Amino acid sequence: MGLDNLQELVAQGPSELRIDVSALGGSEGYEIFQDFSISPGPGYTLNIALGTGTLGDSTADGLSFNNNGNFSTFDRDMDLTSSSCASNNKGAWWYTSCMYVHLNGQYCTPGTTSCGYSGIIYEKFLGLESLLTSRMMFRRV
Repeated sequence: MGLDNLQELVAQGPSELRIDVSALGGSEGYEIFQDFSISPGPGYTLNIALGTGTLGDSTADGLSFNNNGNFSTFDRDMDLTSSSCASNNKGAWWYTSCMYVHLNGQYCTPGTTSCGYSGIIYEKFLGLESLLTSRMMFRRV
């Protein structure tokens, strides 16, 4: 879809974000974030409230940890660390001082932890176990 198009769509009115994930063993979880928006580029800053759902984001150590984080890529380091979270974790994402959730990471063998933070993970859900699927959806509310 691209960040330009996503930003334009969520700017049209109040939106919420829903994340659904599944693991190799059949475990599934979700999280819903109210007040979802993204600022215009170049930062594409993520704005969300604390999540509610089964993934454990209600204490700001899930995706909401990256609230007010900029979207960083290998060639555009926009995080708050002295190193590059996108390079270190092998994927573009909304980073502040790196993350607890990485749905844009490397696809690794689901159910393994060999990729660590570089894999597709939701740490509060299954630690550093690589997820089988992840889906991000938004809607106007």
